[in-house]
Parts: sequence; C-alpha cells; structure tokens
Amino acid sequence: MSAPLHILILEDVWNDAVMIQQELTAGGLDFEARCTSDKQGFLRDLGGGWPDVILTDYSLPDMNGTDALAIAQQQCPGVPVIVVSGGIGDETAVDLIKGGAVDYILKDRLKRLAPAVERALRERDDARTRADLLERERTVFELAPVGLAEVSIDGNVIRVNPETCNMLGYSADQMTSMNVADVSHPDDAEIVREVVTALSQRNTRELNYTGRFINANGQIVWGAVRVVRIQGADG
Repeated sequence: MSAPLHILILEDVWNDAVMIQQELTAGGLDFEARCTSDKQGFLRDLGGGWPDVILTDYSLPDMNGTDALAIAQQQCPGVPVIVVSGGIGDETAVDLIKGGAVDYILKDRLKRLAPAVERALRERDDARTRADLLERERTVFELAPVGLAEVSIDGNVIRVNPETCNMLGYSADQMTSMNVADVSHPDDAEIVREVVTALSQRNTRELNYTGRFINANGQIVWGAVRVVRIQGADG
C-alpha cells in the first residue's frame, strides 16, 4: 500500500482551502494536507522536503504566486507547483507556466485539480527516471575500460571518456575542440567518409572497421572501431 501524498496548500481563505481538499478527496486522491496562509508558514512547511506537490493561491497577504513559485523552486526543486486561483489573467498565467508552474486551475473549475495533481506527479516521476538513466549512462561512459566518444554527424567531438584521452594523449577539453578527422590517419580518410555517409543517410545504424589514429605525439594508434548512430530527440 503506497503512502498518502503530502500536499502543501498555500491559501489565505479557509473555506477555499477546505473546498480544495474536498475536491482532491472527491477525485480519489489519498493524501495528507498542510495548510498555511503566509510566507513564514510556507517556509516552515517546506522544511525537510515534506510536500510531494504544492498548491498555491496567487493573491496572498505578504506575497503572490510568483513569489511562492520562486521560493518552492529554491527550497524544494523538482516538487510540482500548481497555482489555484480565482482569476489572474491570461498573461500572468502564461508567465507562471513559463516560470515553472506545472498548471493553473481556476477555483470555479476545481474538478480539474485532482487530474492535474496526478499528471504533475507522473511527469515528476518520469523526469526523475530520465535523470537516473542519464546519470547511469554517464557513469558507464566515464568508467568504460575502452575508448568511447560521442561525435556529431559532421565528425565534431562532443565528449570523450578518460580512456580515449589516455589512448590519444589529449585532454578532454582539447578533444572537444577537434574533429575526428584531426586524429584519424590520412590514409583512412576515405573509410571515415564512407562511414559518415552511411550513417547520415540512415543506411545502417552500426558499422565496424579497423582504423588508425594519430596521437598527440604523432604516433599511430590502431583500434577496432565500432560506430553506432544515436537517434536524437529531433530525429
């Protein structure tokens, strides 16, 4: 059985705070709520990373929703913030979304609130999963016992791992200012062009060849090269 959600409600009108909780319950959410009405109470209840989600009114006694959003992002980054207000105008709503609020719910349309909370938490979990995968990929990349490099379709070096630097004698900063052609043996230029052409034209996803590289001391380094095309978000 999963633990109840921790929902922090920043609202200075008590009846509205009660109505928000009633709608969340009607929407099927299992939650514990803390309600506060000012900046001091908000800062107190943010302590220890308690909330899973924050619901804030826009007009408050000593700050507004924009202030609350900024505080939340500083004190507990990654916690979704949803603005629940009686009406603030389209321009302000857009600014809040651009500033990091995940949604804006009108108080006369609170039936949207529970689905919005569920969606915000799914998006948060998805973002955390992606971040974990990226961190594991970075760890594997950095600790691999073989040379690894990420390059653009034009051959520009984007990143290299320490083993690549060890093999070629260049620092990572030096490598990322170079093109693959800068370290490839001149006699291998044709095969490198063929590999780039095949990958750029999507004729294949992976190619293998034995290549020669020139290290920082001008010496030839032989290597078994495996080139894999990575599909980016833009295709």
